[in-house]
Amino acid sequence: MTAANPGRTPHWQCRTYPEPCENRQLAIMWSRLIAVIAVVSALAWAFPQSEANAPSQKQASGSGVSGAAEVAAPRIVINDHFGDYWSREDAWYIITPEERSAYKLLRNDEERESFIDAFWRRRDPTPDTIANEFEDEHYRRIVYANQLFSGHVVGWKTDRGRMYIMYGPPDSVEFSTLGALSGKPEESQQPYSSVPVEVWRYKYLEGMGCNVVFTFGDKCGCDDLHFVVPHSDPEPLSRQLAEHVCLDHPLTDLSMTPASEVNATEYQRGFIGLVMPPRVRFKDLEEVVTSKVRYNLLPFQAITTAVRATEFTDWIDLTLQFQKKDLTWKQADGKIATNLHLFARFITLTGRVAATVEEEISEVADTHEAQSRTDGILQFSRGVPLPGGRYRVDVAVEDVAADKMGTWSTGLVVPNFYADQFGISPLVLADQIDTPKVHVYPISGELYIGDTRIHPIVPASAGMPAVFHQGQPLGLFFQVYNLSQGNNLQKSDRSIGYKIVDADTGKTVIDLKDATDKIGQGGEQITIRKFLSTTSIPKGEYSLCVTAGDHVSQRTASSTTHVRIE
Repeated sequence: MTAANPGRTPHWQCRTYPEPCENRQLAIMWSRLIAVIAVVSALAWAFPQSEANAPSQKQASGSGVSGAAEVAAPRIVINDHFGDYWSREDAWYIITPEERSAYKLLRNDEERESFIDAFWRRRDPTPDTIANEFEDEHYRRIVYANQLFSGHVVGWKTDRGRMYIMYGPPDSVEFSTLGALSGKPEESQQPYSSVPVEVWRYKYLEGMGCNVVFTFGDKCGCDDLHFVVPHSDPEPLSRQLAEHVCLDHPLTDLSMTPASEVNATEYQRGFIGLVMPPRVRFKDLEEVVTSKVRYNLLPFQAITTAVRATEFTDWIDLTLQFQKKDLTWKQADGKIATNLHLFARFITLTGRVAATVEEEISEVADTHEAQSRTDGILQFSRGVPLPGGRYRVDVAVEDVAADKMGTWSTGLVVPNFYADQFGISPLVLADQIDTPKVHVYPISGELYIGDTRIHPIVPASAGMPAVFHQGQPLGLFFQVYNLSQGNNLQKSDRSIGYKIVDADTGKTVIDLKDATDKIGQGGEQITIRKFLSTTSIPKGEYSLCVTAGDHVSQRTASSTTHVRIE
């Protein structure tokens, strides 16, 4: 029911015969009542508040906000799924209760984007540069945790993931059992003495002191390790492990301030506040990117890769490849060197700058290595976190010594991997894939995804196939997300299939399938590093399709790319 249009005469006043005064007054009263009901209904529709989200009397009384303060400054509660994704996933471990509550008050995407920008800038250790090392390291740790610690839940939600994201890589890791840590004779050990434990040691953590130890135990033998008390006291360890259930959700430990407990005027004072943007160093390259003028004096190729960080955000790596013979090398003090300036922007369809990359790329070698070091290719990778959506990527690179430029542009679709959707990441084709034993990302321009170092094959141009030489191993890197979980999974419950089909004839030249026992992983997320032999594949162009199967939920997901064998 809607209120009468105030610009028109109500239909009950249009009658042509006389009407008693009492009826006319009664009609006026009814029309006003109808109008009030309509307004109240509209407000209820605009600001829905479910019983689950409504603050209870207990919450209100425990918030420390007096009733008088509540009346003086009404609170605003807006239910928002967009907000839940970012504040409950991306920033879950590092956002303050005040920031979280302020974020809940935001009304539209523009305010949320401004808040998120300001959130990261307040934590930027070098605010006068484009790079935000804190934000980049935060998302790198999430990707690393997902890759190494995923079990019944995705890696960043586990206890080890939480500690890794909050405190970084430990200085040392010890793998042992509860019995070995107790130091007691084997015959006197408790039932949980054979439980695997992982001990992380930090030499120093700010606010916690020196020689900080975190111990994680795996009660069920399913690689879901839970945080337990320091290992110096084995009896509490046994009790904690006995009480743990593998499917416990680690995030329930965190206490959060409900959005309804924050005064609206407090939000107005400062959480979206204006933060000056960082200074751009390479102004000439920024102007080239902004004006969309194209240069090809410095040729190079580029690709992007994407893996899940959270449901809201992916980690996107931009990899550039140069032929070293196209670069200018200068000699000085017995060394030769090349120096490049890189400027790249990721722009949404609405024109908002979502991410900016500004880097100096250099390579130095001794003079006697000049010939070998100036042949071949130079690759440089740089990652940025991006929410799911469509973007335009514009890149400009300058060879500083020769004063020549090159540009590259492409469209980019960043997928969302929501928790209820079975999915597979885009395929990364490579000639080298390995896992160096490091807990941090080298700042060297190499492509690292989690603990995996990748040397990708970069196509000659967008839309062109990746080129492999006959006999050269065809490396594949990808991840599979949201696999079914349970304690009774069988070897045949998961599979990964690989099919290579001739693009001209449609003939299948490779058709392989790996079951769970060959994959060797059983978590919610699995990471695949696979090499396919090209020795028996004739020269030509092919489509390569990878299909992941979750036979418990009867779901499949696939990813396809193209290759050329020469």
